[in-house]
Order: sequence, then structure tokens, then C-alpha cells
Amino acid sequence: QFGVKPEALESALCFQNIRTNRETMKKALNVEKAIDSRDVLAKEVYAKVFEWLITRINESLDKKTKSLEKVSKDNMSIIGVLDIFGFESFDYNSFEQLCINYCNEKLQFHFNDFIFKVEQEEYRMENVDVSQIDFADNQPTIDLFEAKRVGIYALLDEEMNVPRGNDQGFLIKVTKAQTSHPNFKGPGVKTNYERESFTVVHYAGEVMYNVTAFLEKNRDKMSQDIEELLDGSKIKFVSSLTGVGTSATMPRNTGRRGTAKAKGSLGSKFMNQ
Repeated sequence: QFGVKPEALESALCFQNIRTNRETMKKALNVEKAIDSRDVLAKEVYAKVFEWLITRINESLDKKTKSLEKVSKDNMSIIGVLDIFGFESFDYNSFEQLCINYCNEKLQFHFNDFIFKVEQEEYRMENVDVSQIDFADNQPTIDLFEAKRVGIYALLDEEMNVPRGNDQGFLIKVTKAQTSHPNFKGPGVKTNYERESFTVVHYAGEVMYNVTAFLEKNRDKMSQDIEELLDGSKIKFVSSLTGVGTSATMPRNTGRRGTAKAKGSLGSKFMNQ
């Protein structure tokens, strides 16, 4: 229950208001885009409720901690949440798997950095021979995702903001930019799936990603129509959610093209978290 009229919600999910200086035109969405709108709404509301809940917990614990400064740590109320991404490789891999596996690469990098690099340096300072310990550094794979202008996320944001940008345009750009990267493989030729995909050689293995709907999933923002609908909800809590989590890296959607939207892309949020 969003506290809005069902017909108003249906209209916001199935139509898009195109605004100009003089008038507003209503454009019907096809089935796929209407489904995308529904899914984005569900994910955005879930994410904002989660952020709101974490904020409330932190505020509560902060107040309690200040009043219990003299109480031993063992007797304090503590909530710990650890969410570890699991590496994913399916018959069909899309943008969701790309983001999850990127996070796994980062976790592996931090593991390597702490267990091997930091610990080995301490051993060397203590004159302990660690020359026999070797490991595969996955920094090149991290760079494949994060490199400015030519990284996967940077090129995806760029294509998302150019006029008539599309998934195939992104695939062409990333293939051209990364064709010589040892951890990147361009599209295949055997099937339509392969022709619309690229492959990343992760530390855990190769994964082929199909670029269909990459741009839309990377945008992952509620339309201005849906935000305005929720703003007018009769339920105060629902209307307040549109401002939860809004920051420099998560701007509210203004419906206009530009760098602000790129900063608020899902890929950028994954890199900055």
C-alpha cells in the first residue's frame, strides 16, 4: 500500500509524461518498459526503507551508547550486519551479476592486500622468509571496471547520457577500449547471446555478460512521475521516502540528461560504497 489511488499508480507505471516548456505530453510505455518501471519502484522503495531502518537503528544505538558510556562493552546492546556477496555465474548473466561479481573482486582484492601484502611486509620486517608465498593480484580486473573514461562503469555511464545511447553502443565502445586487456573478451559469433555479450576473466573464472537492458538497469532510478506520485502519498512515511538516501552520489532524478544522472547510476554507487 503506497497511499495513492490505484489508477494513479497504474498511470505512472504505464505512461511517461514528457515535459516541455509549453506543454506536457503523455506517452504510453511498452510492456517491457512498464515492467522495468514496476521493478525499479519495488527496488527503490526496498532500498530506501532499508536505509531508513539502518539510520533509525544507528540513531537509537548512538543515544543509548552516550547514556551507557560507563557500562562495560560486554553489556552494551550491539547489532552487527555482515552481507557478503556470492560470486555468480549462470547460463544467462546480466547487469546484476556484473555488479555482484565486481564486489567479489573488491573483496578478493582486500583479502589479498591484507593477508598477503600487509602480512608479508610485517614478516620481512621481522626477517622471516616469505619468498615462497605467491598469489594472483586481481588489480588489473579492478581497473577494468573502475578505470576513468575507459572502464566498464565509466563507458556505461557515458553511453547512458549520450543522445540515443543504447546497449549495443556501449558494447561497441567497451570492446574497442578494452580489446587488449588480458581480462576482457569481446562478443562471440556463434549465437545471438554471444554476439550481444562480453566476457570478464574474474579471479574465480570467466563470466559472459549479456548487455541487454544494461543502460536501463544502470539508471535504476524511479521516473519523475512515480516520485511525484509518492510525494503526494496520504501515508506520511511513504511520502518521506523519496528524500531518503539523497546525496551527492544519489541525486534525485530530474528527468534531464547530464552528469548528475551519471553520478547517481547504480554502477557508480557500487564503486563508491
